[in-house]
Amino acid sequence: MRTLKKVAHLYYEKNMNQKEIAKIVDVSRSQISRMLTEAKNEGIVKITILDTVDSCEHLEESLKKYFGLKDAIVVPTTSYIPDMIRQVVGQAAANYLNSIIKSNQKIGVSWGISVYEMIKSMKSLNLAETTGIEVVQLIGGLGQTSTTLQSFSLANELSNILDGQSHLMHAPGFVSNSNLVDNLKKDKEIGAILEKGRNVDIALMGLDALWKHRSLVQVDNLTENDLDLLEEKGAVGQSCFRFYDINGNICSKSIDERVLSISLAELKDIETVIGIATSLDTTEAILGGLRNGFLDVLVSDEKTVEEIIFQQEDFLEQNN
Repeated sequence: MRTLKKVAHLYYEKNMNQKEIAKIVDVSRSQISRMLTEAKNEGIVKITILDTVDSCEHLEESLKKYFGLKDAIVVPTTSYIPDMIRQVVGQAAANYLNSIIKSNQKIGVSWGISVYEMIKSMKSLNLAETTGIEVVQLIGGLGQTSTTLQSFSLANELSNILDGQSHLMHAPGFVSNSNLVDNLKKDKEIGAILEKGRNVDIALMGLDALWKHRSLVQVDNLTENDLDLLEEKGAVGQSCFRFYDINGNICSKSIDERVLSISLAELKDIETVIGIATSLDTTEAILGGLRNGFLDVLVSDEKTVEEIIFQQEDFLEQNN
């Protein structure tokens, strides 16, 4: 009983993850998971679920209805300041992944702030007991963009959290010409990672317009001419650096051919593609991604989804 209390204290009050606690108590991580479950069963830990989580069910059903999603998680965020919304949505996405993940699955990871927040939240969860997890980088490196936001860093971090194996792509994600992409794809190692990415069971995707924030995203090969072309073509969002307009159409074939990542078309063949995004990532980026159809699940916040539903209903009314 004393050890159970210690483990519960370290996990719930000191916010340590299971791997850290396992080293202190000198047991395996799977034993820590069982001890946390036992602590709840013994009444050492009591968890209260607020009934406000039910308030967004109608929005979740509307998302599934309008965009053919398998699932949707809409987080009530009226009581949160804007800076906290990404964290709350990231936590909801982490909980969702933890609820569906199974042993021996492959998880693909893209890049961006929302994916970062989700993976950061995984550290504090009572993780499902799994083995044989593989985590695959879905896009190459993006120049001088913050390391914490890049796919290789996020994939490696998630594999560590899940005691899995990471498959990293040692190549740039966006290059100066399509011939270079073709040559990189022919490399045995890079080609193998891309193939693993096409065959993951779950893909974690951000949807945003981060490329417009030059202080955050610094990709040398994304030129001013490229930015002008994306604006001209009405780019509202990107996922794995695949740029699309409000209707989900790829904006520029010439730019798309310079990206070394899984394509939006290839994502449609993956069993479960989870999009994580908030109004801070822009509503248009999320709406365009939904209309493209590569998502199976969306995790977002109440205010954002209300706007998405409003815009989609208005669009359908005007086109009927």
